[in-house]
Amino acid sequence: MSLIEMQKALCRVLTDHNTRLQYLDDPASVLTIFDLDSREKECLMGLDRRRLQRYADMLLLNRLDLAFKALPRIRACFWRRFIAEHATEYGKAFPPVPVIDRSPMLKEVQHVTEFLRNLIRSNKVGIPAVENVLRYETTMFFLATESDTNKLTREFEDNWNRSRGMPVLRESVPVLTPGARIESFEFDVLREADDPASLDLARLDKPTFVVFHRRANVRRVRVFRVNSSTAVLLRSCDGVANVQTICQQVFQDAGDGAVLRKTVQAISGLQASGLVALA
Repeated sequence: MSLIEMQKALCRVLTDHNTRLQYLDDPASVLTIFDLDSREKECLMGLDRRRLQRYADMLLLNRLDLAFKALPRIRACFWRRFIAEHATEYGKAFPPVPVIDRSPMLKEVQHVTEFLRNLIRSNKVGIPAVENVLRYETTMFFLATESDTNKLTREFEDNWNRSRGMPVLRESVPVLTPGARIESFEFDVLREADDPASLDLARLDKPTFVVFHRRANVRRVRVFRVNSSTAVLLRSCDGVANVQTICQQVFQDAGDGAVLRKTVQAISGLQASGLVALA
């Protein structure tokens, strides 16, 4: 007898929607997949169908609960409806898989985010601000939790500490920290809705630009607005273009006058804030 094989069989039936349907229709055809002896097959053939479905629903609910903890504002307005209308569809699309290289929560949030984006693209949500809020919350979550981002940010900050006293010159090559993201939003995502369950956020007259910034080994993400010129400047700090090239390509300036001086001042300020280092 193999306890592991029995556990694998039971787990597959409980968590995989299509396998469970096949089991309910023909248990023997499912159990032949696993290395079970006759007694083990007999035990698993006699599972109570209603209890089996109830346990499967509970496991799916636990998975979704784990993911939606990372999306508190989406949860407040959409949790009950998601469970009622889309939980089974989600379980079919994303059966659980063993996670070795990252946390189960991280993987589940990735799957829920992908599923929600598909719903939004298909106009199945009907909440105008939901795409903006989903992008805001997932940016916050992944920036705070991804270990690769933390490693790259730590390396960036080592370089920043070495170069922060260096003056910014026209030939300097600025590079944005891997711990930063710049996003634009059509809704005022930085303001909480009057009724969290409605996600009724004001649509802005023009897009607002938001910077998300985390430091190495710090999970807290700082969030603040910037104007469009600063957003363009930050996105141009790619570690390839120098300051003069940024003036020429981004601001359509020759890079030898007032625009150059303002660009140098701006990059110096970004350097002082820890957002930009000199490559």
